Amino acid sequence: MHPTAPLRLPHESSKDCVVSGYNIPHGTMLFVNVCGLYKMIQTLYKEIFKEI
Repeated sequence: MHPTAPLRLPHESSKDCVVSGYNIPHGTMLFVNVCGLYKMIQTLYKEIFKEI
């Protein structure tokens, strides 16, 4: 199963926040990299099931 698009629709931050040490101000346009998330999840599952 593969994602249908590389990026999700843009979102806007509703308040100031910090993500991984980066300051994200209110109103910033945000994009989610679906392909990156998919690859990260695959790697995580491989590590989990390798231990079993």
